Amino acid sequence: MNNNKEEKLSEYGFDLEAYEKAKEYEKENLVLNIAGSIVSLGALAGFAFLGTKPLFNLLQEWPGNIWAIRVVYILIFSVGFFLLDLPTGWLGYRVEKRYDLSNQSPSGWLEDQFKSLGISLTLSLVGFLLLFWLLNATANWWIFIWAITTAITVFIQFIAPTVIMPLFYDFEPVEDVDLKEKLENLADRAGLDLVGVFNMKASEKTSKGIGALTGIGSSRRIILSDTMLDNFSQEEIESVMAHEMGHHKYNDIWILLLAQSLFALLGFYLIGTFLEPMLGFFGLGSNVSGLPVILGAMELLLFLLSPLQNWLSRVRERVADGFSLEISSEPEALGKALVKLSQQNLGNPAPPRWVELIFRDHPSGLNRVRRAYKYES
Repeated sequence: MNNNKEEKLSEYGFDLEAYEKAKEYEKENLVLNIAGSIVSLGALAGFAFLGTKPLFNLLQEWPGNIWAIRVVYILIFSVGFFLLDLPTGWLGYRVEKRYDLSNQSPSGWLEDQFKSLGISLTLSLVGFLLLFWLLNATANWWIFIWAITTAITVFIQFIAPTVIMPLFYDFEPVEDVDLKEKLENLADRAGLDLVGVFNMKASEKTSKGIGALTGIGSSRRIILSDTMLDNFSQEEIESVMAHEMGHHKYNDIWILLLAQSLFALLGFYLIGTFLEPMLGFFGLGSNVSGLPVILGAMELLLFLLSPLQNWLSRVRERVADGFSLEISSEPEALGKALVKLSQQNLGNPAPPRWVELIFRDHPSGLNRVRRAYKYES
């Protein structure tokens, strides 16, 4: 069975040495991600039992109104869990370094972590302050917080290319006039408007190839990493971007956002329904000290729903591949590009079926490449 898989991989151009390396890389990341989730849930439960009530009581002794108490609690909680997650993030960084996927210095990695902390603190203060205001204002708080969370998610999608991503990478317009014209013509054929085509200076941080169509509406733009521009032909880049355009053409961005929103709605509904007994179990009241209980319940629910969300994502990825094959000037270039991306990014092109079903949001690389090479227009 394994020999047959390797024969298929060789037939479609995958390097078997890179495949073995990718399997080990995938295994380490799976173990690290699962361990990180267990540590996170365990820490939330432990803090709910032992730490959150004493912290809240301590803050109540200080001068200030309930809003000040909430702000200080949220800041302490957020920074504390950032520090708790930092070792897991560091281990992930070391894995990337060991497999020659990260070009970033330790100080550069740490700088990015603190930038992420700044973003998460801003969102946490806005979101959690609204949460506990609504929690004490209406029994239907979960509906309002769901609507606000959805609106913030859409807003972030809109501003990400111009506000968030430039905090981590430098961008400049793509200089290759022929490539730029080819991609703009592709967007015209797809019926999509673009702000521009940009080179993301990623090589100082990663050796992975990155190609994306980011933003929504008037913020939509093509982003190509220098690591992709230096290693892929124009036809291969066109096929990858045709795939990305397929997501926008068939409204996959909105479909997946809607799915995430519905999962979140279910989560908020269940938490709203069972919040009082859950807080009672930990000996907490309906104040900011209940934050670890709410976050732990939501994290657990979304983890249980993740295989369903990944299945939906794989369905939409297949649709986007089909669009690329239909609209690209050279459909076979998609197969070549997927092989290159798999090997450059150390993606396992033929994972075990259970791994694909539970953890993967893309179909296996082998199946995608096979489809591209067998495509007949």
